[in-house]
Amino acid sequence: MLVIKSFGERKKVIEKLRGEFDVIRSRERVRKEECEGLSVKCEAAMTEFEKNFAVVALWEKISALSTKVKEHKLNLDRMMLKS
Repeated sequence: MLVIKSFGERKKVIEKLRGEFDVIRSRERVRKEECEGLSVKCEAAMTEFEKNFAVVALWEKISALSTKVKEHKLNLDRMMLKS
């Protein structure tokens, strides 16, 4: 257990803790700014990706195929019930 006897020792400990706090706060601020920058870049990349004609065409194809799969499954279910 740490026992601080004099005012000078207390002051040194407080200054040290404040310094450590300032360093931690500064690092957090830098990380937050980095995160915000990466978020902006990510949003821009996703917007560009969503506008890509190849991606749009693939999504349309996937949607059409998904509809066909559902239709075929319904037909198969009907056939299985009849037999």
